[in-house]
Formats: sequence, C-alpha cells, structure tokens
Amino acid sequence: MSYLNVWAVVRLLPNMQRVVVRRFRRRGDAENYLIILQRYLQDASLVIVFDPPSSEMKPVAHSRKLEKSGVFSSSGCDRKNSNASESTNR
Repeated sequence: MSYLNVWAVVRLLPNMQRVVVRRFRRRGDAENYLIILQRYLQDASLVIVFDPPSSEMKPVAHSRKLEKSGVFSSSGCDRKNSNASESTNR
C-alpha cells in the first residue's frame, strides 16, 4: 500500500465486511472511478472512504531518516527544549 493513496473505493459485503477495490491519491479520481464501476456493477454496494495509514504502518526507512536528523527522536526534542530553557533562564 502506498502511503499517499489515502482515498479508497470500497465494495461493501454482507456481515460487515469490505473489500478495497482500488486506492487513489485524489478524491476526484476515486469519484470518477466509482462512477465507472457503478455502470458495470449496478447491484454492488460501493463507497469512497478516506483510509490513511495507521501509525503502526509508518514507513521504516522514513522514520529512520527522521531519527538520524534529530527531528523524530526524543533526544532531539530534549536538546531543543533544553536550549530554549537555558535562554529563558539567562
């Protein structure tokens, strides 16, 4: 799953189940695809949902780059906060 494709066309199934048919970056693209699908699958129950990736599914390579740069790690935040507190104490 791409982390940018957050709009999904979903087919609703019995017993509260769903199947993601396709994912899109833009809602407009998902809406146009939904219109086409509804022409071919007239009896199917299809909807568009906003389905962003959960925090558990964050890209590992991206988070490692942030940790190396000091933006994501807690030690980087502590350094910034300690510098700010030193300047206010003076």
